[in-house]
Amino acid sequence: FHDVAALPSQGCDRFVVMAGQRAALVAFLAGSLGAVLIVVAYLVGIIARILLAATFVLHCLAAVSLAAGAVSVCWSLWQGVLRSEIKSSLQDDGLRRISAFIRKVLPVVFHYKFVELRNKGKSDEQITAAFAPLNARYAPRALAICQEMQGFYIKLGQMCAGAGAGVMPKEYVDQLQVLLEDCPPVPFKTIEGIVTRAVGELSGIFESFDEWPLHTASIGQVHGARLHGGLDVVVKVQHPEAEGNFHIDIECFLQVARLLFREHVDELEQIRTSFATEFDYTKEAALQREAHSHLVLFPNVVVPLPIDSRHPEVASPMQGSTAEAGSPKQGSEHRSGLCTKHVLVMERLSGKSLARWGAEVVEAMAQAQGITKDEVLCSLRQMTPEQLERQKPSAMGIWMYTAGMQAGSVA
Repeated sequence: FHDVAALPSQGCDRFVVMAGQRAALVAFLAGSLGAVLIVVAYLVGIIARILLAATFVLHCLAAVSLAAGAVSVCWSLWQGVLRSEIKSSLQDDGLRRISAFIRKVLPVVFHYKFVELRNKGKSDEQITAAFAPLNARYAPRALAICQEMQGFYIKLGQMCAGAGAGVMPKEYVDQLQVLLEDCPPVPFKTIEGIVTRAVGELSGIFESFDEWPLHTASIGQVHGARLHGGLDVVVKVQHPEAEGNFHIDIECFLQVARLLFREHVDELEQIRTSFATEFDYTKEAALQREAHSHLVLFPNVVVPLPIDSRHPEVASPMQGSTAEAGSPKQGSEHRSGLCTKHVLVMERLSGKSLARWGAEVVEAMAQAQGITKDEVLCSLRQMTPEQLERQKPSAMGIWMYTAGMQAGSVA
């Protein structure tokens, strides 16, 4: 201060002016930087609004696309895109099933598709978290739909439950597990009418016939019975309209898959091909008898025989005092003994259920390999169709084994 005061007045004024100029320059630069930051912030805000608007537009486009897809699917279902074999069965029940699919299934499908599009490009963990509320919401509804619609819906539910939590969401596996054990049965009056039309009056053929089924599956149910003469049998009865409803239901799912989930079209086509062969019980009876002939020399394997025209007991309910009341009408559907397209009567075997036996086999495999049951099931599910095919015994292998058994017995 003393130095500044000691300066000449002219020099002091010059120093003050220079300091003021520098301060003004700094202020100008600070103000300019602030203005630039304000402009940048404004531009960033505009860009953010544009991105939000673009996201909203994309969501709207996705919703419009899904709505258009829904309209397209509904239109195709109602306007006859269904296959020709389905058109002949489109009576009141067929229209009801299509209507139920549109009202109950399509909204769920489109909700999942919307969430999938909304989370496209995100990590697997984020996608799983996004689907979790939907799984919790729709799993109980899926069970209710399966139990109401039955048929192909039951089959899909059983496939989902059987796939396990490693393949399907745990919520669906837990809810649909009940379908593996049993399904809602068809009333006995309906079953009695089907059996009567197929093979004749129950009282003329069966000494007793259990009204409550032993088990109910996706397309039929099984009743315990006893033939006149004392042979215990089981009677497998196909549900009414099971075949026609199956073709309607599978086509509905295929229409949606072709539009929204093309990666699942081949799977549904395979299901249609394999499942369609289950509607003729005469073919099942023939395969059952063939399996019996191949495995008759295996001491630990028993295959029940169908009560067809070659069974020794088939003459008992069809002749004598039962001929008038019990024998089928000559104009009834094609039959072979007590095995027709819609009814299959076979010898009754007592033992474990297939589900219980399978669980024991998996447990034994797990213990032998030193791993858990879940790990065994996971490895089995990961097998390709070709690998599964190689696990089946070939006809040649069975023939050679049987020939060896016969040769050993002769020696």
